[in-house]
Amino acid sequence: MKTFKIIKLTLCFVLVTALLTACHGKKTASPVQLEANAGERTAVINFQDYGSISLKLFEKDAPEAVAQFIRLAQSCKYNGSTVKNVIDDYCLMVLASEPDAEAADKAFKDETDPGYYPFRGALCLTESAGISAQQFMIVTADTAFLNELEELLAYKKITPEEYFKTAYGADIDEELYKLFLANGGAPWLYGHSIVFGQVYEGFEVLDAISSVEVEEGSSYSPTEDIIIESIEIK
Repeated sequence: MKTFKIIKLTLCFVLVTALLTACHGKKTASPVQLEANAGERTAVINFQDYGSISLKLFEKDAPEAVAQFIRLAQSCKYNGSTVKNVIDDYCLMVLASEPDAEAADKAFKDETDPGYYPFRGALCLTESAGISAQQFMIVTADTAFLNELEELLAYKKITPEEYFKTAYGADIDEELYKLFLANGGAPWLYGHSIVFGQVYEGFEVLDAISSVEVEEGSSYSPTEDIIIESIEIK
């Protein structure tokens, strides 16, 4: 588990600082993205040789992110693009096959909504990617990974809330962490990403892609291209 190994490297830092850091979590909002009627639009990502993933898009609460994603999809900017990175126990990342000046220059306002979380299957834009729909990620971390992480933290006598706050600046309280344990996801992204969609169909495709072999080293590039044939907006 590559991500699990990376997380282990932060534990020494957390052990030193956790006692100095108080966690004042806000009341956890109900996860809107998991509601049956959530989302105003849908997208279907068609992968060559793998199948399709269907997602709900949250146009009302993340209008700029959704608008840019839809524009890029409808102008075929994603057609023929490949999955750039597959990071075990974390995510897969896609970069548009054609550069888009409008997307590159677009300065997003903060559309991080308290009712949307980087659960497994969340469609996100992240700070590290420059908040542009030219590069998006889908979270793949599952509940088994988080349970294993929790066991390691318990052994180190660190609570998950202390760990994510100190190591990643993610304000995770006990109630929210229980939601992550139930649904899977990447708690370390909380507060650092815009969640503008959620997979609701095709998790088996997501699992198949997340288990492919990647290049040795830190690039996490698949050894064989995983190609997006098209993205349909409905």
